[in-house]
Amino acid sequence: MDLRKLILASAITATFGFSASAVADSQLSIGGTGTQAQASVDFRITIPDFVFFQVGTLGTGDVDLVDFDMAGLESGDSNPVASVGGGLNVVLRSNADNVSLGASGGNLTGAVLLGTIPFAEITATESVGDIQVPDFGTTINLPAGPYNLTDTWDYSYDNTSVYAPDVYTGQVTYTVTTL
Repeated sequence: MDLRKLILASAITATFGFSASAVADSQLSIGGTGTQAQASVDFRITIPDFVFFQVGTLGTGDVDLVDFDMAGLESGDSNPVASVGGGLNVVLRSNADNVSLGASGGNLTGAVLLGTIPFAEITATESVGDIQVPDFGTTINLPAGPYNLTDTWDYSYDNTSVYAPDVYTGQVTYTVTTL
């Protein structure tokens, strides 16, 4: 490129405020009435898959307690005992096509005598039927999503065996996984 062309290119760049290598979509129109210029802009929104899952009271930051009070009841008479305070609220939101829901945990263990009550003695049922409760130690595949589901899970102690007097505690972890 000779010096005269270089000076001309620099003058054009300074006049229009851009270089030829870095321009947005643009159009220059010169004329009278009805002259128009157009430019286009492309848009993109990237949404990754997500899962929101809640079991229990929202916003407390604590794990809810499902409590069974056997005071005044006969242990091992096979009469189920409902949990104190009712069921737990459950919410599942996800934009994934398919998810699985699992329940894991050990037995309930006595604080003093260290005896155990198997989680098989606890039955969980869904009130509405929107979110099926997995049996302890299992995983289920839910129907195809996306999901915006709410339910209430109710728990009962089956009371089929006699156990030593103690306070038995344990924890179940429910896990939602995108497939």
